[in-house]
Amino acid sequence: MTEDDVRAPRWGWILDPRPGTWEHIGEGGEPVTATGGNTAARATSRCLHCVEALG
Repeated sequence: MTEDDVRAPRWGWILDPRPGTWEHIGEGGEPVTATGGNTAARATSRCLHCVEALG
């Protein structure tokens, strides 16, 4: 076992997001709460690297 196996996840993610969820993050909408991983995490803005990668 490694530390990663027993440590709580740092990042959260959204399992099965509703259509349009990504587009509304950071546009004055409600923050989006993670449904997997670190479920205390909330998205309030989009990752610039992700925006560029998704085009």
